[in-house]
Amino acid sequence: MTAEHEASGSSVSLRMGDDDQTPPSRARRLRVPPAVSQSVAVALVALVAITAVLQLWRADLSVPFSFSPDERSTEVYPADAPFYLMLVQGLIDHDTYLTNPSLGAPAGQQLYDVPSGNDNFQFGVLWVIGKATGNAPLTVNLYYLLTYPLVAVATFLVARRLGLRPLIAAAVALLYTFAPYHLARGTSHLLLSGYYFVPFGFLLVLRVMGDDPPFTAEAGNRGGWRLRLRAWPTLGWLVVCAGLASTGAYYAMFTVVLLLGVAVIDVVARRRWRGAVAAGVAVGTIALVAAVNLAPSFLYWRDHGGSTNLIARFAAETEKDGLKVSQLFLPIKGHRLAPLAAIQRESQKASPVRSERGQQLGIIGAVGLVGLVVVSLASVLGYRHRARGSVLDPDSDDGSILRRAGVVALLSILYGTISGLSLLFAGLGLRQFRSWNRISLFIGLAALVAVGLVLERAWRALAARGVPRFVPATGVVLLALAGVVDQTTLRNVPDYAARSAQWESDEAFVDQIVDQLGPGAMVYQLPYVYFPEAGQVHDQGPYDAVRGYLHGPELRWSYGDTRLRHPEWQLYYRDRPIDEQLDAYAAVGFDGLWLGAAGYPDRGTEAAATISTQLGQQPQVSADGSLLFWDLRPRRAALVAELGEQGLADRRAAVLAQDAAPPPDEVFEEF
Repeated sequence: MTAEHEASGSSVSLRMGDDDQTPPSRARRLRVPPAVSQSVAVALVALVAITAVLQLWRADLSVPFSFSPDERSTEVYPADAPFYLMLVQGLIDHDTYLTNPSLGAPAGQQLYDVPSGNDNFQFGVLWVIGKATGNAPLTVNLYYLLTYPLVAVATFLVARRLGLRPLIAAAVALLYTFAPYHLARGTSHLLLSGYYFVPFGFLLVLRVMGDDPPFTAEAGNRGGWRLRLRAWPTLGWLVVCAGLASTGAYYAMFTVVLLLGVAVIDVVARRRWRGAVAAGVAVGTIALVAAVNLAPSFLYWRDHGGSTNLIARFAAETEKDGLKVSQLFLPIKGHRLAPLAAIQRESQKASPVRSERGQQLGIIGAVGLVGLVVVSLASVLGYRHRARGSVLDPDSDDGSILRRAGVVALLSILYGTISGLSLLFAGLGLRQFRSWNRISLFIGLAALVAVGLVLERAWRALAARGVPRFVPATGVVLLALAGVVDQTTLRNVPDYAARSAQWESDEAFVDQIVDQLGPGAMVYQLPYVYFPEAGQVHDQGPYDAVRGYLHGPELRWSYGDTRLRHPEWQLYYRDRPIDEQLDAYAAVGFDGLWLGAAGYPDRGTEAAATISTQLGQQPQVSADGSLLFWDLRPRRAALVAELGEQGLADRRAAVLAQDAAPPPDEVFEEF
C-alpha cells in the first residue's frame, strides 16, 4: 500500500576533526539516519514525561514503586508486585526464575507449573539489568521506566510506516505510551507494562489486510502470487512474530485471533487467499516460538507427570475481566478535573462487573474510536462518492488504512467485550486467557492512528493554503500535551516516603535475623499462605510473604512452596494446635519463626501471645510493628534431647509425609 512508505527526513551530520583547522573536503562525517535521531528524541521525551508524571525526583529507585492507582495504600507489597520482585531476585541469585532453592523450604520452589516462558525476552532484559545492579527493586523500577521509551519508539516507527510525518507520529506515540492502561499496570503487573511489540503486531494485522501481505510476493509476469520466505522483509516479520510470542501470552493471543479474524474476512469478502496464507504463516510462527519458550514446562511435565492445573481458570472469569465498552469512552479514575472524576466514579457505583482498571482511551483516543466506527459504517453503507477527496475516501491511502484500523478496532471489541467471543474461546478450552479487557491496547492504537491520519490531512490542507508550519506544529504539540495530562492523574504518584519507611523497617528487621541465624538457615512463615494466587489474606496481599526473601536471600524461607506436587504438610499443620505446629517446624529443621501481623484479623495478637508462651521467649518486632520473629533453635534442641537424632529424623519424615486435601476454590477466595 502506497501510504506505508518510508518517511523522508534529513540526516544528521557530525564532523570529526579539528573544526576550522581541517579543510571541509578532508573532514570525516558520520551520517545518522533520520529514523534513529528521531527515535532517540521520542525516547527522551517519553523519559522526561514519565519523570514528570511520577515525580521521580522524589523517588528512591532502590525502593519498589509498587503503586496501585486504584488504592492509595502505603503498602509497599500490594497485589502481584512482590511476585515480580521475587522472579527478578531469583534471576539475580540463581540466573533463572524457574527454580529457587531459597523459597518453598525445605523442598525449594519450582515454577514449571506456572508457565511464564512467553515473557522470556522480558526476563532476558531483566536479567541483564539485574546482573548490572544486583538489586531487585532497582531492576524492576528501571525496567518499568524503560518500557515507556520502548513503547514510544515502537509506536513512532509504526506511525511513520503508516505515512505520518515525524511530529504527528511522535504525538501518536506519546499518547499511546501514556495510555491509562500503562500506568494502571504499573509494577504490580510489570510484564504487562512491556507491550512494546504490540504496535508491530498491529501493523502486521494491517499489512495482512493490505494489497501486499507479508511473507508473500507478486509472481511476476505469470500473475498471481507466491510465498516469499527468503527475503529481508520476511525476516523482519518473523522477528516481530517471535517478539510477540516472547513478551506476553496475552499480546500474542490477541494478535493471533485478530490475524485469524481478518483472514476469514478477507476470504469471505474478497475471495482472496493470499492474506489468509500470510496470516497462517504469522500464526504458525507465533505458535512455534511460544512452544519453544514453554519447552521447559513441557519437559518437566513429561518427566514428573502432566500439568497440575495449578492455576485453575473458569469460563465465567472472562465475564469478570472482560472489556467494558463504556469504559473506553469514560474518564480515568481520579481525573484531574473533578467533574470528570465524578463521572467515572458514578459509572462504577453498584456495577456488578467492575473488570480491570486502565481500559480508558482518553478523550483523544475516544474521539478517534468514534471516527473509526463512523468510517466503518460509512464504508458498509456505501457512501463512497460523498467521501471523494477526504480522509474518508476508501480509495485513498488514508482511507484504506482507516478502514483496516476500523476492522481491528471492531474485531477487538467483538472478541473482548463481556459475553463476547472470548467467552466462546474459554468454552473451547482457552481459559487461561481471562482478562480480555487488555485487548483495549489494540483498540487504543487503532483510534490514535485514526487521529494521526486526520491531523496529517489537516496539516497538508493548511500547508496548501500557505499557513506557516509552526501553526499546525504548535497545535500538534499542544494536543499531545493535553492528551497526556488527560490520561494521567496525581493518583499515579506513589507515596514514596511511606514506601521507603516500610522498606527500611523490613530491611533492618531481616538483617537482624540474618545476623542471628547465619546464611542458609530456614525460617518458617506464618500465617500459612498457599502459592501461587492465594488472594487477599485479611490485610495482607497475596504475595506479601515474599518480603522476607527480598531482604534476606541468604536465608531459606517456607513461603513459595508450589502446591499440588507433593504432600501438603504445611496446609495440614495450619489448623493444628500451636504446640504441635512448633514441634513440626522445629523437627523439619526450621531455625526461626516469622509472623506477618497483617495476615490475621486481630493483627496476630492472640497467635503471638500463644507462641511466646510456648517458646518461653518474647518476639523480636520490626520497627513498624508488622513483623515478629522467634528463634526455634532451642525448641529443636529440646526435641533432640527428647527423641535423639534418629528420632528427630523420623519425626521430620513423618511431618513431611502429612497431607491435607486442598481446600475448595471458594475457600481460597476467602483468604
